[in-house]
Amino acid sequence: MDQTEIFRPFCATMVLTLVVWVYMYVRRLSFIFSGSLDPKQMTPLELARLSPPQVSNPSDNLKNLFELPTVFYVVILYIYVTNQTDGAYLWAAWGFFLFRALHSAVQCIALSTSSPLDLPCT
Repeated sequence: MDQTEIFRPFCATMVLTLVVWVYMYVRRLSFIFSGSLDPKQMTPLELARLSPPQVSNPSDNLKNLFELPTVFYVVILYIYVTNQTDGAYLWAAWGFFLFRALHSAVQCIALSTSSPLDLPCT
């Protein structure tokens, strides 16, 4: 098996992080410039306090993409350096990427929109 195949899910996860980063800034900047908010007076704490879920969820997801995926990157590099790339590791790496992509979609999109199934938390 070609050892470099293990970098496909590695790069896909990096692209996912970039996509979430761009999505977060589109949501954040549209929120800042659409309201009566003054961008010069907006501190990170103030932005977090005023942001609706449509703005804060992508930011939270981006933070998540810098936690567990960093361990994933190290493991992928270890597998490559030690010439251990095989079908099982490749499937596991793609599985990790798919679950991260699903997690990002749910956190950025599904949790940011209301649905008829929303239950009140009391």
